[in-house]
Order: sequence, then C-alpha cells, then structure tokens
Amino acid sequence: MVEKEYTNIRHIDLNYWFKEWPVEIINGSLFYDAVCDNVVLQLKICNISNENISSVYISVECFDDAGYPMNEDNNIVKYYYQDLDINPNSTFGDNVAVPLTNKDVRKVNINVEKVVYKNGDIQKINIDDNVNEIPERTKIDVLGNVLIGELDRIKVEENPYSIEFIPKGIEEVGWICCCGRLNNISALNCCRCGRDKVGQFNIISKEYLEKSYNDYQIYQEKIKVEEAIKQKQEVKKTRIAKIALVSILLVFIIFISIRYIKPAVIKKQQYGSAIKLLDSGKYDEALLRLQQIPEYKDSKALIEKANYQFAIKLMDDKDYLTSIEKFKKVTKTNVEFYASAQNNIELCKKQFIKLNVTLANKAISGKKYEEASKYIKKIIKIDSKSADAKNLKSVMSNKIAYATATTLSADHKYKEAAETYATCSKYDIDMVNNTEYINVLGKYAESLVDKTYTNQEDPSNYYTLGDIDNDGLLEVAVYERNSSLSSEIYIPNSIKLLKYINGKYSLMSRVQNDSEDCIKMSISKAKGDINGLFVSGAIGSHSGSQSLYIIKDGELVSALDKSINSVYPSPIKEIDGGKILELSSLERDPKDPSSSNKVGSKILTWYKWDGERGVITAKVEQIH
Repeated sequence: MVEKEYTNIRHIDLNYWFKEWPVEIINGSLFYDAVCDNVVLQLKICNISNENISSVYISVECFDDAGYPMNEDNNIVKYYYQDLDINPNSTFGDNVAVPLTNKDVRKVNINVEKVVYKNGDIQKINIDDNVNEIPERTKIDVLGNVLIGELDRIKVEENPYSIEFIPKGIEEVGWICCCGRLNNISALNCCRCGRDKVGQFNIISKEYLEKSYNDYQIYQEKIKVEEAIKQKQEVKKTRIAKIALVSILLVFIIFISIRYIKPAVIKKQQYGSAIKLLDSGKYDEALLRLQQIPEYKDSKALIEKANYQFAIKLMDDKDYLTSIEKFKKVTKTNVEFYASAQNNIELCKKQFIKLNVTLANKAISGKKYEEASKYIKKIIKIDSKSADAKNLKSVMSNKIAYATATTLSADHKYKEAAETYATCSKYDIDMVNNTEYINVLGKYAESLVDKTYTNQEDPSNYYTLGDIDNDGLLEVAVYERNSSLSSEIYIPNSIKLLKYINGKYSLMSRVQNDSEDCIKMSISKAKGDINGLFVSGAIGSHSGSQSLYIIKDGELVSALDKSINSVYPSPIKEIDGGKILELSSLERDPKDPSSSNKVGSKILTWYKWDGERGVITAKVEQIH
C-alpha cells in the first residue's frame, strides 16, 4: 500500500481461532483510502493446512465505531483471493486492499467461507462453528534477557515466525506453540510455523536453558584458561631465545589442538552426556545431543535406540500418535529394534482406537455428539474399515434420533420421523442403509401416492427411495397418474422428486412421463458414479415403455432423447453383476409366425445407458 494514499485507522489482532479453518487470520488493519474515499481492509493470512492453496473466499461484516451494522441489511462484503499458490505455513494477503461498504466502517467480523486447494479439492466452512478463545499465553520475556540470549545462541532453525511465548499444553484443548498458535491436541507440529512440538517443549523452558547457559559458561572458562596458557608461552618465547623453535612448535601444537582435537573432545563430551541421559530415561534430551553428532561412533544406532525407548515411554503415557511417529524412525537395518517397533506400531493403533472408543462412548452418553463424531473420525483415520467406528456411529444414530423418531412413527407422523433420522447424516453416519430411516420414509412416500388411479394395485409400484444425488440421504420419487381410466381427456403423467432440504422433505423437481401407467420405479447406479431413476411403464393394454432420468443442474431431467417402447412390458434389472441397472424391450420374434401376445417366442433386448443421450445394446435373448 502507498503511504500517501492510505491512512491507518485501526489495527486488528484476533484473539480467537476456529478449529476447522484451514487458514488463519494472523492480524490486519483498517485503512482510509484517499483515492477512492473509502475504508479498506488488509489482512495477513497463513496457510495452516497440509496442502497448497489456490483460492480463499471470505465475508466481512461491517460495523460503525458503536458496533452497529453499516448499510442496515447490506453490511456484508464478499471477497476472494484467487490465482494463488500458497505453501503450508506461508502467508499472503498483506499487500491486498479489500474495499468495504463505505468510509465510516470502523469494526469488522471476518469469516472464511471456502478454500480451494491447488489439487482441486474444495473445503466449505460452516460459519456457525463455535469461536474458540485462545487461552492465556505466557510471554517469552519471563525468561529474562540472559536465558533469551541463550535460546538465540542454541536454536539452529530458521523460521519466519519469531518465538514469542512459552509453549505449554492446555488440558483437553490442545497446546500453544512458541509462535502463539493454539494447535489441536493430536498435532505433532505447529500448523502455523511448522515447529516440532516435542523439540520446543524440551528446549524452551527455564530449566533447560539455565543448564545450557551454565554448561556454555564452563566451556567459555576453559577457552579463557587455554588462551592464558597460550599467552604465557608467548611471553616465554620472548624471554628465552634459545628455545624459540620449541615455543613456535608448541604454538603450532596448540593451534592443531584447537582446530582438530577440541571438536573431538566436545563430541566425546556430548556423546558421554547422551549415554548418561539414555541410561536415566531422558530420551528426548539424549536425542538432542546425539542429533548434533550423527557421525560420531555409533550415534546413528543410538538415535534409533533413543527413538525406540522414547516411543515406549510415550506409549506408556498413552501418547499413541507421537509414539507411532517415533517407532517409525526405527529402520529395517536395526535388527535389534525394528521388528518390535513394527509390532508396537500396531499395538499403539489398537490402544489409540480403544482410547477413542472410550472417549466417544463417554461423549455420546453426555449427548456431546459433535465431540463424539471427532473421536470417531480419529478412529477412521487410523483404520478406515474400523468395526468400532461403525458401531459407534450406529449407537450415536440411535441416541440422537431413535427415541424421537419412534414416537413420531407411532403417531403416524412418518415425514417428521424421517426428517429426524436424516439429521444423523451430519455425524458421518451411513443413513442410506439405515433400516428405521428407510421404513418411515417408505411409509411417508406411500402416503403421497394418489390411490384414486392405481386400480387397487400395490402402491409401492408408484414410489421408490434412493440416493440419486449421492449426498448421503435418500430422495423420494413418486409417480403421479393424473387421468382416470374413464376420462377421455389425456392429462400427462408426471414424476415428482422430493429431497431433504434445510431440515424438511420438500419438492426438488418434477418431470413429465409419457407412460399411461407405472409398473415399477427404481433409483440405482446408471453409469460410473452417476445414479438415475429407472421407470418401467405401460402404454395401452399390452405395450411397454421405459425411461431413465438423472439429476442435472439441480433438476430431474430425461437422460434419453426418447423412451424405449416395446410391444410388451419388460423388466429393468442388473444382468451382468456390474451393479448398474439395464433397460429392456420385449418384442415378438419375427422368425416365429405363431408368436402372439400370449404364445410364441419373444425377443428380449437389454440396453445400457451410454452416458450421453442414447443407449447401447448389451444383450439379446430369445424368450419362449
């Protein structure tokens, strides 16, 4: 921003966070834009996800300095950062001016609505997620200038985010990184700055820095003594000319000692210290020492041993995820620990799942279903086919909706019962195959069938259930026969599709059907990942007609240029085990002159949808 054009009005420093946001708004400012006579917003945003980001969509609520909305009902500004390629832990946005509603804006609320990743994935954000205040943080200043200086001396990493706070854990919430970011409890690295959790917790502490400072002072004293000895030898050299050559040689030996022998001494000291720390069970500190001398003696093997022993300790402390990461650092070349490490990885996974099953059950018992859902997701992350996770989902489903829905169903309020069951989908529960949900939704669908024109036929022929749009919930298709048998006026029949929208089953779409009557309907896979509504109908006394409909742009539309008509009604079913329904037509066999409506051979032709506007012949059968 050009200084003459922009005047800083107010700095924005967020003291809250959203767990599900893949980006973090670190800070920002409101500026007055003299050129446009308006107030603009500038934000510094960090990518805290694990993927590169290409776009970020935000909404900004605008208020005056008293906290009242600007422009009454139109106080929200939509803005998007596009054409990006932002790596994890990198920032952007601080050179972009976002124009607001007008020049009187003095306060804002900022929400992230959607993030598009470089790999094409899209993450939509629920703006109703609870705001989490960042717990009180302890400034690094409490260590004092001496220990802060020691921290600056020993830290070897380069990081764009400065160390500003003492890292600490927050029970049942997470842990605060030294950069100030609050992280999920299971995170091994900070999602903002990327620093290792274990490493910073070990180093950025008063106890560790005091010991490191004292050790360094002792080392400095040794240097001073050696320098004094060197100076003394120089004095002797000027006084005793006869031993000048010896003095020069002595200086040379001291130089060699400082240049080559001294580092070896230091490595030996570090190695010895690491061995003592290993023996005393201080594996994290031993690792810090050994990682500074990886090529010294058997340090590589000791690093793997320390990782293994540290992992055992973490496993005993029930920190299973961190334990798994440490076990994974034991390589196949380590014949002593590799097999055991692999076995312990599997044991940690089982214990982690067992722990989260316990926590999920406790959350379900306390009706904390969103919390339970998060524990279930952790289980699935470790084992995508976990029977425990499946069982927990089922238990939670019953807890959430079963009692209420059962009461509604008993009162014949089938629509309300189905809508109650549908709420379970937000907890990642498989509702498409839920028996209770299917039963009450079927009863609701049957109540929508106008039995005036069904000729006492089975009403189930006139409706079907299925997940036609792959959203995890069932849609209802109902065939509406609009003309009576005695009527001479033709009124086209239609099919209406109802969908669970905003907590209710409502009409989503309606499409005309050319059949005079419905024989059967089914929602199933049509091609690839596209589902369709298959309809078998009748025309006149004997003829058949088959249609296929799909969802396109939110509407139910015909997938075929024209329906498949035949002399006789014919079935719709799966014929080749591909889990895709086939359409069919039944015709008289032209080679059988005796063929008629009741006797003689027929030709049954099966068709697959071609994915465009036509069909492909899949199989031809002769029927006797």
